[in-house]
Amino acid sequence: MDTLISRLDSSNVTVRRTFRRPPSVKYTLAPLDSATQVPWAAAIRAQYKSLAESSSEGGIAVGLLSTGLARQTVQSYDSKLNKFFSFCAGLGLCAMPAVLYTVLRYIAHLASSGTISVENVQPYLSCINTAHVAVGLNPPALGPAVEQARKGWRQRQISVAGTEKDKRLPLPAHAVRGMVRRASALVAQGTYKHDAAALGELRDVVAPIVTYLYFGRSDTGHAAEVLDDFADLQVHGTDLVFYERRFKGTAAGADKRTRTFPLSTRPEILQIVSAFLAVAPATSGYLWRLPKDARKWNATVIDDMLQRVLLLVGVTPPAGYVYTSHSLRSGAASGAFSIGVDILRICDCGGWAQGSSAVYSYIDLSWAPSPDAIYFFGHLRHNAGPLIVGNHP
Repeated sequence: MDTLISRLDSSNVTVRRTFRRPPSVKYTLAPLDSATQVPWAAAIRAQYKSLAESSSEGGIAVGLLSTGLARQTVQSYDSKLNKFFSFCAGLGLCAMPAVLYTVLRYIAHLASSGTISVENVQPYLSCINTAHVAVGLNPPALGPAVEQARKGWRQRQISVAGTEKDKRLPLPAHAVRGMVRRASALVAQGTYKHDAAALGELRDVVAPIVTYLYFGRSDTGHAAEVLDDFADLQVHGTDLVFYERRFKGTAAGADKRTRTFPLSTRPEILQIVSAFLAVAPATSGYLWRLPKDARKWNATVIDDMLQRVLLLVGVTPPAGYVYTSHSLRSGAASGAFSIGVDILRICDCGGWAQGSSAVYSYIDLSWAPSPDAIYFFGHLRHNAGPLIVGNHP
């Protein structure tokens, strides 16, 4: 802001004129991307057609309404909402606006299909409610009847033999250490630089390792992105730096945070991550995605990578148990806790909400400390003395 001071001699009056400098532009809006538009974007455009046609600001407002969810949430809701639409279309039911009876029939359909559990049904109902609210309708998948149906489902749900969730085990640190050695061998061979199959194998090893380092967070795994040429995970000097675009337990609009994983004492991890990032720029905005990958890209891809890698390094779970991508999260939490890393740091690095008790379900308190757990998470121990351990948990 500038002020011009002038004096009128005849009247001896001082006039102050203030000139406001135009504000500097710090932000801009990215073009509309179909990949980030909510599945009900067409319904929003129809609902607010007059607003969109009223002015340029009205058009922008409708665009903002159509892009109010994170990319991975859009993908999740898209498939789940299409499932509901297909169900309604097959029975000649109205999907929007949906009535309570339609929602109850859909819950019964999901319960009897045997493909999802009652513990995982909420996103299937949330997308229906969110779509209705977005276009000014009442959310139909709420209320006592819906809750009672879910309770009945929970009472009657029986797991098919061999599919119980408690059969998943945390992945031990020595298994991930073996993956590091495998990746180092691939980098030493150098064929990944010109061979697509070798590059795919290197990616299959490196992505689960990095996901493990950050306690199995989805945004370091399948949801890690590259937006505007800025990667969520980067190597700076001897550090692996993770840019946390989304996190729990804080107010919306809070500043983004970074999480640094020091690798000066683990040069082999630094080398394998740097090697992959140097030759495999992300496609379609996802850090770990390669041109040969299928169009579908969701949480299952890390599990697919992990299964291929465990087979390569010869790691198998005990009879009757399984290792999954969930094992990366529980394995990292259990390993870190076993060597004295406090819950506060585990929650902070792993993206658990502040004060959440959910983290405790990921920790196996029976684990003994191991050199491999210290190798991965020893830097997180706070004011702790020397720790002398055996070989493996």
